[in-house]
Amino acid sequence: MSPQRKIDPQTKEHIERFLAGKEVWNDWARDMLARKEKLVEEGKWQVKRGIDFLWRHRDLSHNPEVQAWLDEAYLDFSSLIFKMNQNENRIDKDAILFKAVILNFSHFIFPYETTFVNSQFFGGIDFFYSIFYDSTNFSSAKFKDRVVFSGSNFCSDAYFYNSRFYDEAIISGAIFKQEASFDNSILKNSANFSSTKFFGKTSFSDVKFKSVLSFHNVTFENDATFMLISSKKIADFREATFKGRALFREASFQGNAFFRLARFKKQTDFAHVDFLKSANFSEVKFFQSVSFEAIEVKRAFSLADAQFLRKPPNFSQAHFSESPRLDHVEVQPFIKKKSPFSWQRYFWQERFLPYLKRGVYRAFLFNPLNSWRGFCNSDRNLDDEAYYRALKRLAIQAHDHENEMKFFAGELRSRRFVRDFPYQQGLASGLRYLFGVLYEITSDFGRSIWRPAVWWGATFALFASLYLANANPAALEKCEKGKTISALAAAKTIAAKNSLPFFNLDRVEKLKRSYGCLYGAAPLYHPSYYAQEESGQPKAHTTSKSPPTRRFHMAPAVPWWVTVLGVLNMVLSLIFLFLLLLAIRNQFRIK
Repeated sequence: MSPQRKIDPQTKEHIERFLAGKEVWNDWARDMLARKEKLVEEGKWQVKRGIDFLWRHRDLSHNPEVQAWLDEAYLDFSSLIFKMNQNENRIDKDAILFKAVILNFSHFIFPYETTFVNSQFFGGIDFFYSIFYDSTNFSSAKFKDRVVFSGSNFCSDAYFYNSRFYDEAIISGAIFKQEASFDNSILKNSANFSSTKFFGKTSFSDVKFKSVLSFHNVTFENDATFMLISSKKIADFREATFKGRALFREASFQGNAFFRLARFKKQTDFAHVDFLKSANFSEVKFFQSVSFEAIEVKRAFSLADAQFLRKPPNFSQAHFSESPRLDHVEVQPFIKKKSPFSWQRYFWQERFLPYLKRGVYRAFLFNPLNSWRGFCNSDRNLDDEAYYRALKRLAIQAHDHENEMKFFAGELRSRRFVRDFPYQQGLASGLRYLFGVLYEITSDFGRSIWRPAVWWGATFALFASLYLANANPAALEKCEKGKTISALAAAKTIAAKNSLPFFNLDRVEKLKRSYGCLYGAAPLYHPSYYAQEESGQPKAHTTSKSPPTRRFHMAPAVPWWVTVLGVLNMVLSLIFLFLLLLAIRNQFRIK
């Protein structure tokens, strides 16, 4: 490379100031900052972006004082070659070569725009805890040896577009307060961004990481783009926090990728990403929608203890060579917090109030049914059902029966107010909605053992009370005097018989006594007795010496509505017993 640029007097003055030492440089920088502050206080600071006589994009001003400040503070180190010189500091005359005993910008203050575009650095260079008050441009720069930006503070935009890092790059603990761009850069050795904070939009699009990559404990306050990146070795994003959108679409991780304990606060996109080795997303929290559509995973993939707090993840057409690990995954459509009022707070603050702010309250007055449907559907996605179905397929692939049932429940829930409506969509849609809600309430979609058991017990108690409430007062009084059986015990006996129809818990005689105790008894004559009455034949009489011939027996006088209650009791009990057995089968994986 042989750029056709000579060192101008202003740049040479800056280099000589650098060679004089950090104290001299920083005294000049603080003086420049004080002058700028004074110009701002006096109301003279008026600048606009333009092109100077050297065709450089920079700030310009019509005020002579301001323009003089801009010319003096502008640091143009572009197209320079920085080399280590063990003997002396030297600037080649009328050339672009700058040699120094040590290239150390540690703790330096850069008061205004600084550019190192197309520069080359031979020998290690340090910007340790440097402060860049205005935009910094390292585009197309080449760092032949180690470069350190640890603890540096970039107060404005920072550009490293198309840069080349041939040795280790250490940018840990740095602060980027505005936009940061590393697009199209190549890092041939390890890159360490640990504990760095990016406050503006950050872009690493199409960056090639040839060695170990570390974004451990990094915070992205705004959108972060890693589209089309290529990571050859380990990629470490553990405990990273993405407060804006996180875009990894079409990235390629050829080494192990670690995202353990990462936090994704906004939309996250991992669509079409290739994980050629293992990928670890254990204990990750996704607060908004996330897409893993059409990802390719060659080895292990772990989502153990991961939480998808707002939307189900999209694993449509995802391909796994090995079964993914889904232990203790939580997929829930609403945010849950450890507060007894978390649901109420979420409902009012994140669902109801924003809905009203859009002016929908007027629609409630004129068409409440459609408005309620729109409100219920405002937080749902038409694709949620497909997302749950894809998750269920992954659980089946991993032989994870528990999560398979969980995702099946999510699939049925996601149909509500999307495909199943309680009204206005036909009888079939209404029945699907109704039975889906009842299935959840009574058994949690076949996953709960205690729910159908409680419902069965409640049914037993309810119908025992109904049997007792419909009892005949005269029969009850007679039953109490006879002391053969108490009224409460009789009601329990009848309820138990109807609640457990396949079990003969008591003798028939006891059941008859229970009915007779509650509803009384009536004579039931033999059929021959009625035949004699119809034919007009005299009834048989007996002498005092011979016992009477009994042509009738006493039977419980059960009202018809009690019979209907018994049938209803039996049907409901059979349903709850079936759901109980189904839950036991699902719980213990009985084939």
